Amino acid sequence: MSIDPASAAASLAIPALQAAATILILEYQKDLYDDIADERIALINAAVNKFTASIDAQIAAGAFTDAFGTKPKVVLYEPVDTKALGIDTAEDALAGIPASQRYMNAANRIMEQESITRMLGMDARYLCDMELASCTLNQLLKGELPVGDVIEIIKDNAEKAALHGRVGNTHSMTMRDLGISRLRSQLAGANLLDAQIDRINRVAPRAEMVSLREFQQTPAQRLALAASEAQLIQQSLQNSANIDAAGNPDDYAELQAKLQEYTLVLGTESQRGNMINQFVPNYAALLAPAIDSISGALLGSGGDPMNAYTGSETTRYGNDIAATK
Repeated sequence: MSIDPASAAASLAIPALQAAATILILEYQKDLYDDIADERIALINAAVNKFTASIDAQIAAGAFTDAFGTKPKVVLYEPVDTKALGIDTAEDALAGIPASQRYMNAANRIMEQESITRMLGMDARYLCDMELASCTLNQLLKGELPVGDVIEIIKDNAEKAALHGRVGNTHSMTMRDLGISRLRSQLAGANLLDAQIDRINRVAPRAEMVSLREFQQTPAQRLALAASEAQLIQQSLQNSANIDAAGNPDDYAELQAKLQEYTLVLGTESQRGNMINQFVPNYAALLAPAIDSISGALLGSGGDPMNAYTGSETTRYGNDIAATK
């Protein structure tokens, strides 16, 4: 079996030419990618530069300051002078006592008249009963004994002296019994006085009466009120300063819309740079079948070029070799 030198040379040269063609195609495709990469970077840089230029223009125009405002002024708390406040409170209380007392007397008098009128509506003899109770109470507190009680005591002592044979010697005993009765009378008067006070308090309750203390303000109360007022004033002034330093809501909304627009433009233009890669064809993949076909045609086989050395009778090279024998 002999090998054709020309066929062998072709079998060796065709793969080399095929590799060289593939390398040239890949280099050409790489050059295209490099050009596109530069254009892509340029587009992205232009988009970023446009975005930053728009933001810088808004900052220079004061849009952010108008929208978000500035730093508010700090309003300090004004302390309260406790010493001067205590002195002023005492002087005001002393100066207001006469007027407070006049008001208190007038108000209590009106409430007493209302209470009496209400009781008279329920009992027409209420005033008479109160007068009788007052007279009885006065007599009991003075220790005045009724005449009947005195006669009864003297009579009982005389009978006891007669029974014991001590007639004319009852003076001390009688004075003792009268003194005891007088003490009992005063004790009953004291109990009646308490009952009378309770009745008066039920008719005109003490809790409903106006007291002078209600018109007096203690230094502690005055200090608490002054501290609360100072705190409210400080909060009010601080709120006013915050409002003055705050931005305009309309400007804030406009700035938000512009920022969204800038962001959308940045994303769109950046996407353009990323989409450039999609327009570069894969020449190596497209031309590989054509190169294989050309190589097969030059070698005279659609398969492996090395089939020329196998000696197979089923191949074209094999048939040629068999024909030369």
